[in-house]
Order: sequence, then C-alpha cells, then structure tokens
Amino acid sequence: MRRELLVLVSIALLSFAVVPTLILVPTSSSQTSDLGGIASQRPMILKFAGFGDPGIKGFYSFQALQYPHPNATPITITVANDVVFNNTGLTPYNATVYVPPGNYSLILLNVSVNETGGNQFDRTIYIYANNITVFWGSTQEILNSTAEVDLTLLENFLRGNVTFKIVLPNYYDKQLNVTGVYKVTVKLLLYPGKAPSNLPTYVIPLFYNKNLTYPMAVLNPSQPNVTQAVSFPKGTYNAMLVLYVKGGGYDEFWYASLPAIRNFLVYYNGFLAGVIQPYPVVYTGGINPFWWKPVTSINTLAFHTPQLIPLTPLLALGNEGNLTVVVSNLVESSNILQSQDLSWDVSGYILVWNSSNSLINATFLKAYSYYYDSGPEIGSLGSGYSYSEGAKYLIDYQTLLKFPKGYVIASYTSWGSTEADQSFNVEHEIASLEEFSYVNYSSGGLFAFNYASSIRNSLSLDLSAFAAQISSATSPPINYSYIQNGTLHIYTQYESSMRASGLIVQTDLNESLETLGGFGGKITVINSYGGAVLDKLYNNYAVTTKTLTALLNVNGYVANETVRLVGLQNSTVNLTGFYKASEVQVSTTYSSPGSPQYSIMDILINVVLRLIELFIF
Repeated sequence: MRRELLVLVSIALLSFAVVPTLILVPTSSSQTSDLGGIASQRPMILKFAGFGDPGIKGFYSFQALQYPHPNATPITITVANDVVFNNTGLTPYNATVYVPPGNYSLILLNVSVNETGGNQFDRTIYIYANNITVFWGSTQEILNSTAEVDLTLLENFLRGNVTFKIVLPNYYDKQLNVTGVYKVTVKLLLYPGKAPSNLPTYVIPLFYNKNLTYPMAVLNPSQPNVTQAVSFPKGTYNAMLVLYVKGGGYDEFWYASLPAIRNFLVYYNGFLAGVIQPYPVVYTGGINPFWWKPVTSINTLAFHTPQLIPLTPLLALGNEGNLTVVVSNLVESSNILQSQDLSWDVSGYILVWNSSNSLINATFLKAYSYYYDSGPEIGSLGSGYSYSEGAKYLIDYQTLLKFPKGYVIASYTSWGSTEADQSFNVEHEIASLEEFSYVNYSSGGLFAFNYASSIRNSLSLDLSAFAAQISSATSPPINYSYIQNGTLHIYTQYESSMRASGLIVQTDLNESLETLGGFGGKITVINSYGGAVLDKLYNNYAVTTKTLTALLNVNGYVANETVRLVGLQNSTVNLTGFYKASEVQVSTTYSSPGSPQYSIMDILINVVLRLIELFIF
C-alpha cells in the first residue's frame, strides 16, 4: 500500500459529517523497472470532494474570460433547466430544441451548474450538439458556477431541430456520505444581426462512441491511440481540426508524474498533421481543494485556449484517409507507476470550408515533419532524485491545390517544445512544465484564408506532504494523519486568429494564477489507487490570486477585459472561503470584419500558376 500513497493519487474530501520523420525515444525495460522504484519516493498529490452548501446567493465561482455581448436582445433557447445529475454516470441527458431561422451575429452557450444535497467530487461536464463537441469543462464541487463558450463558427449547424447531449459523470457513495447532486442549466444565446461570411459549410464529428452514444474516445495504456476514417467533400478548400483532451486517474496530475510529458500527435494517412499540448487543468478538488474555493484555476470551468490543426495541405494525400491521435508517454508512465489507472478523454471535430468547385488534384510542394522526445533523465539529488525531459517537433508543409477556376497554395508551419523538470523525495516535490506551440497557416489564390496561434503555458508546483499511518490495516481502508503545504503558479499566453473575407475570430489573452497555503487532518484511504476521505480537519489556510487581460474579437464585436480575483481560506469551520477582491472590467466595441475576398497577391498567384500550367502543358 505504501507505493500507492507515494505516487499520484485521487482522494475524496468529506466534511466531517512526404515521408514524415517521427522520432520517439521510449523508456527501456530496465530503466522502466528502475523508475518504478523511484516513482514511489514522492509525496501524495490528492483529489478531494466538496463539503456541502451553506446557501450563498449568486454565483460562487465564475469564468474569468468574458465574451462580447452585442447591444441587442438575444433569442434565448433553454436547453436544460436545473436538470439533475445524481448517480447518472456516463449516461447523457438528451434535449432537442428548435433554433429558428435567421441571421445571428454572435452565438454563445451559457452553462451554469449548482451542487446541492451533500458532499461530492468535482466532475467533468461535456456537451454535444448534433454530435458536435460544443462545451468541455468541469464543475465547482460546492455551490454554483457559470461559464460561457462562443459557438459562432458553428452557426450553420445550429439550425432547425438540434439535439443536445449533456454528460456529467456523477456517482454516489452513500457509505462515505458522497451524495451530492448537480443541477445543470444550459442556454443558447442567439444575437440577431449580420451573420459572419465564410463560415464553415460542413463539420465532421470525430470519435463517435456507440456505447456512450456521443463522440468521445477513451485512451488508456492498453489503447494509447484512436483512428477514424474521414472523407472530405470534393470541393474542400480549407479544413481545420479542433481537438479536446482531458486526463483522468493518475493522469489527472500528468504534469507531476513520470514521465511528465503528454503530447497528442495527430496523423493523417501516416503524416504528422499536428501536435496538441494538453493544458495543465487543475480541477476544483485537485491537490488542495481549498485553493479553488471560490477562485478556480485556468481552463477549469470551461476550456478557452484551443489550438487548431490545419489539415488542408494534407489533401495532397487524398480526400479520404485515416485520422489517428496518439498520446505520448502513456504506456511508459503506466509501466513506471505499475498501474493501468491512467486515461484520457478525447473528442473533437473537423471544420470544412467547401465550394461547388471540385478539387481536381493536390500536390505537395514541400513536406517535412518530425517529433522527438528525449525520454526521462533521472539523477540523484541529496536525499531524493531529479528528473528532466524534453520534447520538440517541427511541421512544414506546402501544397498546391488545383480547382477548375483556379489554384490555392496552402502553406502550414508549426513548431513547439515541451520541457518538464522535477526534484523530489518522499515528502517534497518541485515540478515545472513549459509548453510552447506556434502555428501559421495561410492559403492564397482562389480562396484566401489565414489562421495563426501562439500558445505558451507554464506550471510550477512546490508541494510538501506527509502521511503517517495510524491504523494497523494492511489493505484499504487505512487511516493516516496527513499534512500538506505548497504553492502553485500557472500562466498562459494565448494568441489565436482566424481570418477570411467577412470572418474574424481572434483571442489575445494573458492569464495568471498563483496560490499558496496548506491544511492538515486525518484521512482514510479507501482503495488501491489512493481514493480517500478527510475525516477531520485541523488547520487550513490558502490565498489564490487570478489575473487576466484579454481581447476577444468575434465577427467584429470586440471585448477588452481586465480581471483580478483574490480568494481566501482561513477557517476549519467555514470551508467555502470568500473573495478578498473581485474586479472585472469589460468594454465592448464593434468594427466591421469585412475585407476584400481576393487580394492583389491572390490574383497574381492564380495568374502566374495559369501561365505555368500553359507553359508546361
């Protein structure tokens, strides 16, 4: 049982009541065996449940990022109103609503969740509309929370009868007094006005699961990848992949694991199409539950920093093929931790821009890619160990697409790196993670389109934790005296811009979170992978500060925002904490996103390519 206590664990808190180059460096079997012993020399990282409802009015937690709201009365469609998720597990709530015809300048989805009826863990919440993933987030364990996402890009698919599926995997354990229920309200807000031009014409949902009845693949050490056949319409001139991922089990804390790199490699017909670096989301019961009440971590209530992958250049491989998603280091980490309890939920879709102009052919002008992972490097450090690992990648594609009425040159460059470092012994861990990714995609000629993103994420964790067994049991349940203290800093710099004639979706944000504090009490470990309850709380103190500056531009509606939130915990009786500061300033302006469909350069590209075609053929 000692090994389970010293690796990453989940604990419940109850109130007392061309030919692409691919280089992967796997961990050797002998090294994996050695790391298995080293991995046990680590403090516990925990996951806790909430602790009741004292009846606070208003929203206890809220998403810091605010989308622009046009100066118009929206048409509000209620998808769900206080729908109860009790012991529902993975079963979705289904609701079909009617979206009236019309032009909408902006479409938002508001998701509000209320926890009541007792103690409960944080839970993920996924929402699908006609099998398109439209919301990816999680709950606040206690009281209530609210968050929004922008669905304007999906306007063409939110018409007529739309079937929503809401998934909130909630479970009971009455013996442990885990009986809380979640009530979910979902509203679609349609703002009348001029609709954006150049919206996607098709969407291809990915990873539909017949057993679950919604699009989600679950990757684990036995199945670290998933493949789906895709077929692009013949008139496709632009395609963008949107991918959502979420770690579970031991991989909820993947950024402090061994190895601590989880990159998602996406392939189309064997060619590396892109690399998604997962965001280090910390849920409201994660590590120290008092850190997140009431201020939540970044991307927790709703994910708002996605990286899109351009697939257009890979049409040189054909408009039909296999899309494969592989998560790195999942098998290696399972071997080190000697556990199969690592998993990732994966969902997403492909946005397709299509024309009546059928694609005649597509040819690579340039195709190069590689991915490299150094593998874990372990060293001795005083009474403990040090760990470091790095990964990097490069993608460089350029494709010539020929249509009956002209040409498109699609150019796509992406590169990135991930660095993970740790020092640890049985009671103390310092972990850092740095992720950087850059994407630049442009198509010129007959159809003009641009997408660019730059994402930098960083995490630093300094955690001390001590657990002393106070019962004689050799298997769960086992009682421990537990104390923890630490700091966590998370930062993201996110820039993303999608532009075409009459279409603009842009986000520029800097978001930072810093929290410190600790607590101590008695816990009971209830299962082999670290699930436990807190029986008694002796001390508790935490201060969490979140700041954000952001500019969001959706269809010409621009929101400029600054946020500063400070939450404080300083009681062993009132466990909800309170806001010391809650400053949110948002201003909304409007400017037309219109621009000429064809630039002079686009016209010149087609003239030159026509001349080359005539000269050669």
